[in-house]
Amino acid sequence: MTDYNVSWVMPANAPGEQDVLTLDDLWQGCILLARSPEMFTSAISKCDIEDDDGNTLIRTLYFSERPQAMLKQTIRLSPGVKFECQSDTGNKVTTMVLGGLSGSSDDAYLSIEYAIPSANMKPDPESAKESFAAKAKENLVDGLKTMRELKAQGKLG
Repeated sequence: MTDYNVSWVMPANAPGEQDVLTLDDLWQGCILLARSPEMFTSAISKCDIEDDDGNTLIRTLYFSERPQAMLKQTIRLSPGVKFECQSDTGNKVTTMVLGGLSGSSDDAYLSIEYAIPSANMKPDPESAKESFAAKAKENLVDGLKTMRELKAQGKLG
């Protein structure tokens, strides 16, 4: 049972943005994040994909600061729309690619939601909430920044 949820959404493109990200760019970024998360954060040193049927994959993450630690995750992709990441800890992160009302491919938004079981909120639930909220926001902002950099490098698409 999830006792804490936090979500954020932000536009992919600020007014006057030079390097515009389209809905497809965001989705290609999500695919890279699913299969190569180490491209998005230095905290992850390695990612092993154990099973991949195209829309569901099982991966194990290894961490730079704690080489012996690993985290198993199941990733479910809803093509073009949603990336759900369920960890063996019970934590779930959902990233969604959203189009704006204009219908233009560059009227694009990215959202992130953290769903955290109460057991993972101990010993100080209020501090844990603040930490998870800040981490979700940071991951959204940094994820968009990384996607923009990857597009500039020709690595999206």
